Amino acid sequence: MEFIEGNSITAFSNPKNVVISSSKKNKIFGKGPALNKKIIINQRDTLTISGVFQDFPEIVPLKATFF
Repeated sequence: MEFIEGNSITAFSNPKNVVISSSKKNKIFGKGPALNKKIIINQRDTLTISGVFQDFPEIVPLKATFF
């Protein structure tokens, strides 16, 4: 997994951190940086973007956009 923002060493250092794909970042935040921004899941859980990874190639069966 290649990181565009953040890094794999600190990305999961906090249970409230989340790593998202480049395409998901563009949908949520546009072209600006997403690192350390907050998102709310299920109207109750606030997560911090700790990394943005390069989208997986089409040949990879994994289609996840966040971890």
